[in-house]
This record gives sequence, structure tokens and C-alpha cells, in this order.
Amino acid sequence: MIHEEDIIRLGVGKNIFHYSIRKKSNWWKIIALTLLGILAIVGLACADMISVARSQIGQGELFGNNRGPAIRQYLNGREGLPWCAGFVSYCLREAGYELPYTLRAKEFLKFGKRVKNPKPGDLIVFSRQGGGHIGIVSEVYPKDKIIITIEGNLGNYPSKVKEVHYKLGRIKNFMAFVRIK
Repeated sequence: MIHEEDIIRLGVGKNIFHYSIRKKSNWWKIIALTLLGILAIVGLACADMISVARSQIGQGELFGNNRGPAIRQYLNGREGLPWCAGFVSYCLREAGYELPYTLRAKEFLKFGKRVKNPKPGDLIVFSRQGGGHIGIVSEVYPKDKIIITIEGNLGNYPSKVKEVHYKLGRIKNFMAFVRIK
């Protein structure tokens, strides 16, 4: 039988992790809290990165190609450069990740592990002439084989941060999904 005092609850957004303990020693509770805390921190970081990215939807180029206040924010004060990787670097930094800032989409392949089955918070990396492109996976619908990403600098001027829907297995110029370490 589980008693109220034997349940440790740790809230993360709408999710609450439960771990029941029916041992007399406190060290079991410490281990449970530690493990749940790690899960919560990882979950919060992914959720925060997606929240940061979502908050930027609609932001983008003003006054010229690869120019404007949002672009300067993503490019650390600069303008006139491709900014998809700068946008992802910005989202990661704002969510508390300690990764090198980069403007090279393919460089993100070094920052994590390639995975076959994407999850929200993973990155999607593309190849393209002259470099690459990158976005953040925000939603995954495995049954329908659909993912939704948030990407910047995709399309013609004036390019904005936007959601993009892809059918898995039919993603043009797809290189990899990357799970950040």
C-alpha cells in the first residue's frame, strides 16, 4: 500500500513525475529525487528551447535581406549573413544550453548525437549548396510520420521565423536529426 508520505512529486510544467517509495531509509528518497530532478532539468531545457523558438515566430528580416533588429539579435549584433544557425544558437543560449555559438548549420552535428527517431527539442540539419540549414523539432506525430519544426531564414526576403511541416522520409536535403548532449 502506498501512503501519501511515500510519494515524491516533482512538477515540470503540465507534467508531474511520481515515484513511489516504501522503504524506511531516506537514501531511497534522495536517489529518486536526484533521478527525477535530472529528468525534469532535461525536459525543462527542451521545453524552454521550444518556448524560446515559438516566441520568435513572425520575427525576421526588415529593411533588407538578412537585416533587421531580430537578425542582429540572432547574429550577435551583425547583419547581412545567413541567420538560420544564429537563430538556433540564440534559442539554445536563451534556454540555458552552454554550447558554442555558431553560424554554421552543419557544425551542430558535432554538438550532439545523430538519432533516427526525432523528439521535440532535437535539431534537424539539412545540406544545401554553399552550406547547410537547421531548425528545431517542436512536435512529432509518429503515426502520421509528420514533424513540425521552427526555422529561421527559410525562403525569400522577407524571411521570418516560422513553423514548417515535414513528412518523414520525404524531407528534401535532409542530413540528420541531432539530439543535443
